[in-house]
Amino acid sequence: MNVYRSVEDIPYTHSSCLTIGTFDGIHLGHQQIIGRLITCANQTRSRSVLVTFFPHPKNVIGASDQPMMLLTTLEEKLPLIESLGIDSVLVIPFTPTLSMIKPEMFVESILVQEVGMGSIIIGYNHAFGHSRKGTTELLQRLGQKHLFSVEVVPPVFDDDEPISSTRIRSCVLDGDVLSAHRMLSRPYCITGEVIHGEKRGQRLGFPTANLTILGEHKLIPKDGVYAVTIHLNNHTYLGMANIGCRPTVDGDQRQVEVHVHQYEGDLYGKVLQVSIIQRIRDEIRFQSTDDLVKQMQKDKIQTLQLLSKHFRR
Repeated sequence: MNVYRSVEDIPYTHSSCLTIGTFDGIHLGHQQIIGRLITCANQTRSRSVLVTFFPHPKNVIGASDQPMMLLTTLEEKLPLIESLGIDSVLVIPFTPTLSMIKPEMFVESILVQEVGMGSIIIGYNHAFGHSRKGTTELLQRLGQKHLFSVEVVPPVFDDDEPISSTRIRSCVLDGDVLSAHRMLSRPYCITGEVIHGEKRGQRLGFPTANLTILGEHKLIPKDGVYAVTIHLNNHTYLGMANIGCRPTVDGDQRQVEVHVHQYEGDLYGKVLQVSIIQRIRDEIRFQSTDDLVKQMQKDKIQTLQLLSKHFRR
């Protein structure tokens, strides 16, 4: 897959099949759009191009002081897109100046003249450009002028509601990673580098890898204990993760700690991809570290049983 980081870098190819959007999560709805894009490209013997933006537009021009937290960072998103068979991705740097460009100019000067759009595949609720005035109706009108076709892909439903990045973010924030998994078609993942901690877990008999999460604005699930799998050096390990402030030891900063079952070795400096399979319990303040260790032993048994069933399916 070719990845272009600016409009100037992508070569012009006549009759390219395009889609455009932020595609946060690459969920089942996004996958349906991308599937239609690839079908279009195959039928017309042209290239498939996914146009996206970085940073997320709402983190550049959003009205709220709170940043938009992301299901997938750009580094996580690109391999997912590649796995679906896209030919090229154009990552357009999103700036306040770009946000002011009228949708008509964006379509004509970038998608048509620079990329070579012959058709565009969009979701049912897609809108883009300044004040989100880039609607389906506008695209259809411009398509008649510039001879490109427009296809609108219907939503994919889960529990009788359309799947959306917003819905999935809400599930992750609530700790409902099972519903997030269902709508993403894969477990929700976080990626982090192992850093030195206070080594309390090691002293308690449960050595943990303290992670600094990679990717700005990455969404972290609700505090609690989770059954997880850890991907490292082409191997997958079973484990459990604690997300929170560690109240039993008077922690005051939110952390992500991972205990890797049946792993021996130095993890410091290594990058772990953690797939969050299921939430086990809330984070609890225990009366003593002995009580904490007893609960961690129960957590380990529960996560191993749960993960064993998960991977037998």
